[in-house]
Amino acid sequence: MPPLQLGLDDTPLITCAQVDGLHVPDLPPELWIEILSYIPRGLARKTIGINRYLFEKGMNELYTEIWIDSHQGVGRKTFEQMRYPSISSRVRQLSIQPKFLPGLCAEESRTKIQLKARKTEIRQFLDTALATLTNCSQLRDLKIILHDQILPKSFLTFLKKLIKRIGHQLRTLTLDVTCSCFLPICDFFPKRLIHLSSLTVAMTDSDAEPPSAPEVRKACRALIEIITSARKTLQSLAMESFTFSFVDFLEKLPNIPSLRSFEVRASYISSTLSPGTHLRTLLQKQDDNLERLAIRQPRVAEKGAWLPDETLMIVFDPVFSLRMSTLQELDLEIEYRVILARLTRYIVTFAPCLKRLTLWGQNAALTYNDFLKLLDLLHNSDSGLEHLQISVMVFSPDHLDLLSSRLPPLKALDLRYKLLGESKETNGDEEDENVVYQAFRSRRYAQWKLKSLKIMHLPEIPRSQKGYPDTRLINTVAQSLPSLTRVVRSWDEDL
Repeated sequence: MPPLQLGLDDTPLITCAQVDGLHVPDLPPELWIEILSYIPRGLARKTIGINRYLFEKGMNELYTEIWIDSHQGVGRKTFEQMRYPSISSRVRQLSIQPKFLPGLCAEESRTKIQLKARKTEIRQFLDTALATLTNCSQLRDLKIILHDQILPKSFLTFLKKLIKRIGHQLRTLTLDVTCSCFLPICDFFPKRLIHLSSLTVAMTDSDAEPPSAPEVRKACRALIEIITSARKTLQSLAMESFTFSFVDFLEKLPNIPSLRSFEVRASYISSTLSPGTHLRTLLQKQDDNLERLAIRQPRVAEKGAWLPDETLMIVFDPVFSLRMSTLQELDLEIEYRVILARLTRYIVTFAPCLKRLTLWGQNAALTYNDFLKLLDLLHNSDSGLEHLQISVMVFSPDHLDLLSSRLPPLKALDLRYKLLGESKETNGDEEDENVVYQAFRSRRYAQWKLKSLKIMHLPEIPRSQKGYPDTRLINTVAQSLPSLTRVVRSWDEDL
């Protein structure tokens, strides 16, 4: 029997109107899941009318994550439908980004009568949303995005009551706010988040007016109070702040929670000098717990003079000289030459159980010699690295040869490159494309048990552009790896 061919381009989706009189086969759930994997996520909800199983999957797709971003149209309709328990019980994630609230610098063109009517409409919508969200017993994740907006009393009342009613349910909280928006809401959270396990805070500077010194101190104290009140349950903390110094924050954090994951985005410039000692103090207290450490650069560059490499080595020496016996994932985004110097000296003792290593940044692409040094170092450790994300200047089959021989336990590889080459001798000069692909095609790694692969071309300006996949290259490399079960072809998709 010939294999079943599924082609979504010429096979229209079946909807409720088409099901009448049609016998839908009673397939096992595993096969329905496989069928759904071929359908774009935005269209999956259109399969609701096929059978009960797809109805449940489609409804979950519609209501697992909901947004408060509009008080009209679809936004209002969503919360009106959530009055039914069969719908409200599906909600797991709530994101609040009230685009209907005015900005601090926005010019108002409405008349007083129009403004009054709009305020009434917003208040009624928030009342409806509060009533329905109170019944969302499975709501676990909350994300709040507020940037330079005027927060009226109706919104503050809504948010305060919401946290009071659902705070005990929350496991994850994300605050992406400016200081001016954080201060009016910061007192809503302490002592309410009794089961919180993950906290992410990104506090950025205002585009309208920078906060005053007293406001900065208050924001820092409020954030510390939130962390301290949740310290018994908090396992993951991610921090990014332009409003206050990371060094000051670590100095003032009296009771550091026992964390399994810690991520910080901090600049190393003359104005925020040397957080290494304070970071060491925090990590020392996490020796028996911490499994993931991420040190990254801020999403937006801060003003100031970047510290020279010699100073950065002094900054990271106190950190990398520690022994993190439980650390399994290390994610670093800084200038690579500094990281390599520290890792070469310390990684075997710093993270003896390392399973995932990510090295990235604007200037993180390695030469072949640097790549060889790093793999030799990892090969000589006993950690058994399983996941590697790394960037190289020129990608050639010789890199795959090294990876397969030095890191045989590797299960996932995320590799980015600037240029392609036939061999390690390539110096970046333009080569015949067919010769390069033929060099990759000539390799086969039957003994290497790599399961997941992602290969991307690096953009010229990393922070402002996304990389792209070379389909011909990916297919060629994939053919040389018979053990592969997953190939990622999108910049935004993780392994």
